[in-house]
Amino acid sequence: MPGRDLRRPVSNLILAAQGALWAAAFFCPLVLGGSPAWTLWPLCVLSGLAAVTAAIGGRRRGHSLALPAFTAALVFSVVLCLLQLVPWPRPFLDWLSPASAQLRDFALIPLGLPAARPISLDPPATWRELAKGISYLLLFFAVVQVVRSHPRGRRRLAAAIALSGLLVALVGYVHALADAHSLFGIHSYAVAPPFLTTFGNPNHLSCLLTLTSTVSLGLALSTKERQRAALWALSYVASGAAVFFSLSRGGICFFIAAQLLFAFLLFRRRQQGSAAPPANRPLPGRESWVVLGIFAVLSISAFVASERILAELQTADSVQKLRDSKMQMWPMLAAGAARFSRSGMGRGAFEAAFSRYQTSWPEVTLTHPENIVLQLWAELGLLGAALVGLTAAWAYLRLLRQNQASSLQLALLSGLAGMALHDFFDFGLELPGCAVAACMAIGLASGSDNMLRAEAGRRTPRWSASWAAGLLGLALIALVKGRSVLPQAEQELTARLSRLTAPNAVASAVLPAIDLHPADYLLYDLAGRAYSRTSPHNALAFANRALFLRPLDVESHRIAARALLRLGRRSQGLLEYRLAYETGQDQATTLNEAVPAARDLEEVKLVIPRAPVPVSEVAVRLGSSRTPLAEALLADALTDLAEQPDAPELWLLDARYRAERRDFAGALDAVARAEKSWPSSPRPVMARAGILSREGQRAEAISLLEAFFARHPDSLEFSWALAQKHIEAGGGKRARQVRAGASPLVHSPLWRSKWL
Repeated sequence: MPGRDLRRPVSNLILAAQGALWAAAFFCPLVLGGSPAWTLWPLCVLSGLAAVTAAIGGRRRGHSLALPAFTAALVFSVVLCLLQLVPWPRPFLDWLSPASAQLRDFALIPLGLPAARPISLDPPATWRELAKGISYLLLFFAVVQVVRSHPRGRRRLAAAIALSGLLVALVGYVHALADAHSLFGIHSYAVAPPFLTTFGNPNHLSCLLTLTSTVSLGLALSTKERQRAALWALSYVASGAAVFFSLSRGGICFFIAAQLLFAFLLFRRRQQGSAAPPANRPLPGRESWVVLGIFAVLSISAFVASERILAELQTADSVQKLRDSKMQMWPMLAAGAARFSRSGMGRGAFEAAFSRYQTSWPEVTLTHPENIVLQLWAELGLLGAALVGLTAAWAYLRLLRQNQASSLQLALLSGLAGMALHDFFDFGLELPGCAVAACMAIGLASGSDNMLRAEAGRRTPRWSASWAAGLLGLALIALVKGRSVLPQAEQELTARLSRLTAPNAVASAVLPAIDLHPADYLLYDLAGRAYSRTSPHNALAFANRALFLRPLDVESHRIAARALLRLGRRSQGLLEYRLAYETGQDQATTLNEAVPAARDLEEVKLVIPRAPVPVSEVAVRLGSSRTPLAEALLADALTDLAEQPDAPELWLLDARYRAERRDFAGALDAVARAEKSWPSSPRPVMARAGILSREGQRAEAISLLEAFFARHPDSLEFSWALAQKHIEAGGGKRARQVRAGASPLVHSPLWRSKWL
């Protein structure tokens, strides 16, 4: 009787742990994939509750402390995060993280922030990653304990994983049927995904569904009741089809890879089972039905979504387009990660820290490398990445080699392999929505029946629940310390600085934010912009710090240019405008600000690189009020740029100026020079027709345009010019004909209004 009295509360504890795990499995995918920072609070509470109740329940049932091989990878990731948050004395910091030491010396100490710094270049982000790491460890521990303490625990938790993905897929189907463009009519994504679900990124959606659909298939195969097996098969069809509707090329590829791996593992188990005694052999024919089911799902889903999939695949239908994809960034990302090989930049600090080493795509802010190897290398260092990655790979292979694995375990391992392979081209596992499902799946695969039988009779240590509670407390402390999120800090500082004018007030607003996020270049930009109104010296100092952290930042160059002009250092200021232009970002704004600041020809030449296109852009901005300066700039450029490939830009501009001076012969000669380099371009033809019209030869101009239009009827700009000439000549009927022929080419509202 005492045993029975003891067993009743134990069951309640295990059920409480299962309930917390179910809640975590559904919560993270449904709240935008767990991307909002606030979702970490419920995740930590649920994982801690699951771990504490599972530890107590496991001890009361007499089971040992469950520490499978994968525990080491999770523990290593937590320990490395802790080490990256320790404030290190200067000699240690110089060796462990030269980048952090340089930032401290160059940017922080001159601002009056001399305190010892941690390795992490964005400590709040690393604190949040520590909280996530602890949560994943507690979830994994709780799953293994539940599986060992309750015979049906594995299937129930596997059902939670499968149903969470099914629910996300059903959300997408409902929105598709309703032709909805916002999530639940409330939330709109910045870029609308092709399949509207709680995941704004289709790659992350397909990453989750790769696991959940494969788990559904494993449940269908391992269920003895036909009705339940059919329901799980329908779940597999719905979740697997949603991968295709997501239009994620990588997601579709690795979903198929996971299904093929599952079929292979089933076939291998069947071959191994053929040598076993008849009582231990797997049921015949099931693997064949699974393979047929896999190919049925793939075929039907591919057929239904074929039109949209083909349109998506056309974006990678050539070698050049593939080179322009994510893989083209890998050399740059690897070069940046190599700078942090000793101890990393800090887990979660990539968005803030990598901008210093970004040498291409300046218009893009990279939040993740979108490659799991480069992610771990950059954030944990080479040794840390190898420690975590190789330990996880070893634990996975150890599970893959175990004998007598069930169909459900093989499904879990296959889905996990698909997720991991997908993360070589994405970062789905960085989101709790995918990572929670992965941790629960690896926990289910780790708690094998063989281990249960081997460890029966041994008891869980009394301190296991205390350790789980302590880790939960540490995770909550980490969330408090990591409550400052980068975009939120930038928005708050922008709002505060907009109300301040005094230099001292600016400093008091800026320094706390920089102390929290020392590697965020935008905070220094905001400070420089605020100081540019009152203190050019301080504005220049903050602009230099921002450029130290992001050399391709256009706004920092413009802030520096304004400060230098106010300080009377005109040549340096104009050269800063040139550097801003050469970043390739927002060039029009830079020229609109720089050209009026230039006083003479020599200063104008400082603003831009020596090339035809920039010269023509500046000449256009000089406008009619400074025509002599524009003509002088053009004449100077033609002395040494006349033979360059883009030289027609200059010749066409020269033709325009000559026509305005009524030098029609010289203008036609300049157009002829442009036509030699651009024989198929409509622009020289339109320029020649314009000059002929100004000479009074309107019929010749129209004939010239008509002849070119007959060879190139698909040029919208040229059709517009031809219609205009016919209207000027009174040929409204022909103008309407040209308009009617070109109307199918009109897509933008601007051109549509012009036609009207």
